[in-house]
Amino acid sequence: PVDDGYVSGVLEDQSGKFNLNSLLKADGSVNKNAKKWFEKLLVKAGLPAQLSEAVIDWQDADDEQTGSMGAESGYYRGLQNSPMPPNAKFHRIEELKQIRGFEDGKYKLIASYISALPSNETKVNINTAPAFLLASMDEKLDAHAVQQLLDKKNSALDKFNNTAELWQAEPFTSVSAENKAIVGDLLGVQSNYFTAKIEIELSGRKRQFSSELVRKDKDVYVAYRSMAPF
Repeated sequence: PVDDGYVSGVLEDQSGKFNLNSLLKADGSVNKNAKKWFEKLLVKAGLPAQLSEAVIDWQDADDEQTGSMGAESGYYRGLQNSPMPPNAKFHRIEELKQIRGFEDGKYKLIASYISALPSNETKVNINTAPAFLLASMDEKLDAHAVQQLLDKKNSALDKFNNTAELWQAEPFTSVSAENKAIVGDLLGVQSNYFTAKIEIELSGRKRQFSSELVRKDKDVYVAYRSMAPF
């Protein structure tokens, strides 16, 4: 509380989410394992797996459609008031709303589980990832069972020290060797990307803004600031 108003804020961990920019490697080629996991997430959320092709086309450098559900400039040019693919990394996950297959609120089905981090080579922190995202790694995993495990560890102030401990805990012991190999290099136990969301109200007038924070070694710097309401 402050005179005639209040200041509030929350710090969100973005390293516990699937990074849309990890779908492409630094050399511009498709990261096949990241694509496979993203497709599993899409299916878990009730969306077609092939929508991954449109997401890749939105950020890759060429103008060649990736697959049957891909979409390059030719597709968007045929739509009314549609932006063209930037052929660059995602800066905000809200860009997904403009991509083929994510219109009419479908974007919201995965919005809580994705991020748009500046680096291609990020790992999902299994200690802060949502249960639904972790459950999407394997068809046999149930999100409720995963949530029970996470709740148990949180109540005991416990955490995974490495990814090997994840595979030893129920229900992750049922994950197939194939799916372990797919997500293995995409998982970690550290967080380096955060979003600070600040809300201020003074004399009945409210403002919101956010800052994207990056931790490198022991330093934290602001990568991006937005004055848009969140």
